[in-house]
Amino acid sequence: MKNDIKIEITHVKEQINIRLKEQNEYEEFDKELVDFTKFCLRYEDKLTTDWWNMNHEQRLRCQLLLFPGGITLNSEKKLAPKT
Repeated sequence: MKNDIKIEITHVKEQINIRLKEQNEYEEFDKELVDFTKFCLRYEDKLTTDWWNMNHEQRLRCQLLLFPGGITLNSEKKLAPKT
């Protein structure tokens, strides 16, 4: 019975180590996601600022990034994404 308990303790320790490794991987993923989101928001801010400094071709490419379905004028004559 003593040997069985040692084996079980070893198994539990292995499971704990596996869970700790998974936790570290999830924490790293969370950090990367936050960093990527910050990058996207900064990029979008810069794009908004630089929008009118772009030439027509650059503006069309960026428009497709922001509104892949295109944009249209709504009933109030305001730009809106196509739905």
